[in-house]
Amino acid sequence: MHAFTIKYRNGRTLKKEFVHHHSLSLGGRVRSIFPISDENIKRLLDAVDRDSKSRFIDSRRKIMLLLLEHTGARRGEISRILVKDILNALEMDEPMLRLETWKQGVSSQRFIPVHKMVLSDIKKHIDFMRRKIVKGKVDDGFLFISQTFAKGISPDTITSEISLLKKAAGIKEKISPHMFRHAFITNKFVQLIKQHELENPDQFRQSLLSSQTFITEVMMWTGHKSAEAVERYIHLAFNKVANYAATVSSVHLASAMQLFDRKQRELLNLLKAGLAVEEYEAEVLELQRLRDEDFEIAGRRVSSN
Repeated sequence: MHAFTIKYRNGRTLKKEFVHHHSLSLGGRVRSIFPISDENIKRLLDAVDRDSKSRFIDSRRKIMLLLLEHTGARRGEISRILVKDILNALEMDEPMLRLETWKQGVSSQRFIPVHKMVLSDIKKHIDFMRRKIVKGKVDDGFLFISQTFAKGISPDTITSEISLLKKAAGIKEKISPHMFRHAFITNKFVQLIKQHELENPDQFRQSLLSSQTFITEVMMWTGHKSAEAVERYIHLAFNKVANYAATVSSVHLASAMQLFDRKQRELLNLLKAGLAVEEYEAEVLELQRLRDEDFEIAGRRVSSN
């Protein structure tokens, strides 16, 4: 039995429960899933600088890609993130980001773990880029706003931005915001497989069925309302795990390590491009501080399970 909260437009909330089927077999036709590759994510990020529009748009694009990659959120959920959601997460000892989904006029929300390194980058965008755009205008509170009118952007804008970056990056294969979600879920399953030393898809299914904590965490990450919906990711994860070299003790720790390595490379590139040494040293020290906090949080989450 699982519970979720429905929030209506008039402010009224309703808690509902659902039961998932005892079997994880979907039966029938399974839709094909095409996660975005790590290489194409890197190419999109590089394209932000090559296809520079303005400092604000460049910054918005970078944190858009960051959130798509590290939350597994749907494009509509990304577009509805509020500034206060980021600030609230930053105040938590173990940051959890609120995501809101609207379906058929009804809103539900969930909270997912997010690294402080991610939140720190978003906070810089809020303080230095977004603040200039909303100055003197009515602020509707959304994190992602248009440069011209300072109003919240639509999910279609996110799709358009990814399409423009794809073109700038010279990527020929299909790319869409939802492919980030597929990659996020697949990568989380890969990390869970390594963490629990699972050897085959049947063991993975059994773990989902036998561990309440396990399945609750999986469904919290993905936003799925039933366990059957995750079936299609299992084989993708086991196909990928054959080439997954790192043995990790924590899903959160593995993700934090990967993010830290990438952020460190980005700072080194900025140094080569002319960033002052003093500024580089300050940024590295701050990044290391945030990394250590993320590692501590990962350790607490493991010990509490």
